[in-house]
Amino acid sequence: MQKLLMLLFAGWISLLCAPAFAAQFSVSPVRLDFTAKDKTSSITIANVGDTPLRVALDAKRWEQDAAGEDLYNETSDLLFFPKQAEIAPHSQRVVRIGLRVPRAADELAYRLYVNEQPPLKSEAGSSQLSMVLSFGVPIFVQPAVLNRAATMDNIKLQKGDLSFTLKNTGNATLRLSSLKSETLKLDQQEFSAWYLLAGTEREYHFPLAHCSPGQHLIDVSFDRHSLSVPLDIATSACK
Repeated sequence: MQKLLMLLFAGWISLLCAPAFAAQFSVSPVRLDFTAKDKTSSITIANVGDTPLRVALDAKRWEQDAAGEDLYNETSDLLFFPKQAEIAPHSQRVVRIGLRVPRAADELAYRLYVNEQPPLKSEAGSSQLSMVLSFGVPIFVQPAVLNRAATMDNIKLQKGDLSFTLKNTGNATLRLSSLKSETLKLDQQEFSAWYLLAGTEREYHFPLAHCSPGQHLIDVSFDRHSLSVPLDIATSACK
């Protein structure tokens, strides 16, 4: 009996605290590239839900450390308006974006976060929890002259695990899209880290389902660049 009462009490609490799902929204485009000719750009926030949407915008400078891990810091490099907005159901709002800094020799990277705000008390019951969403739009400010280049170094095969280091040797961001090798039966298109900012590097590890001694070719594809790297696998490496 006591166990039954506890289950009923738990069910009542879960109903009382059932989340009020926030209004859904979309952002387009999902990436901005300021070319050497662009001074301003924009994104569009669309409220695709049936309730009013309140958002606040926040910009962060995007960098990567020596291990390729993302770092985000406060910045005033971007000028954007509005910084807050309320969007009616099934409506949209354009956000204008400009630059406050000159272009650098390497591409500058930012994220402009669209942060959904909790509903007002008049819009949500006091006993409800609200789930809010946040989306960071990547923004890249290109240098006057683009140079996309990359290297694949420190390639190792140990106990069926392929490891290597990808380094962005150019001055523009690269987004890893695929890693393939027909002879190794390698076809990887999902990665824990997609972006390599200019001048950064990151180590990757992948298990090989098939190991064959001999000469192989690994094809690395980025969004706007690609390279093919030879790999010589010794017989002992496959044992």
